[in-house]
Amino acid sequence: MAWRGIVGKGIRKAVVLLTLLKEEEAREVLSYLTEEEKKQILEGINFLSQEKLDYVHSIISGASYGS
Repeated sequence: MAWRGIVGKGIRKAVVLLTLLKEEEAREVLSYLTEEEKKQILEGINFLSQEKLDYVHSIISGASYGS
């Protein structure tokens, strides 16, 4: 799958990609990542606005955004 290895291209790029996708698309992308890759993304999101931080956290944790 094309998403495999996205974290290897840079955490910042992976995070920005996730914030640009619709929630269901972002969840699909995350389904291809390992737990370690998800952890790296969570550690690398300090440059985002609070709204984007909340969005990425909710998607990775499995919660619906805004709930």
